Amino acid sequence: ELTGDPCDIATRVARGNGAQLVSCTEVPGLAGAIDVDVEVDLNHWVTVLGPARGMARAGPPAEEVSDPP
Repeated sequence: ELTGDPCDIATRVARGNGAQLVSCTEVPGLAGAIDVDVEVDLNHWVTVLGPARGMARAGPPAEEVSDPP
């Protein structure tokens, strides 16, 4: 189980997987939720494309989930 500041944990997980944390921000209106952006450099033969980037949202489950109107 991981405990502590979500952005610190995201940094450790990213580094442990050869990536780096680009941003970690709280999600307005979703208490305890964060958006995390990471990137990793690609192999030398595809560096012209730049780093691979990914985004994830983490946090506690919503108390209620409603269908969109």
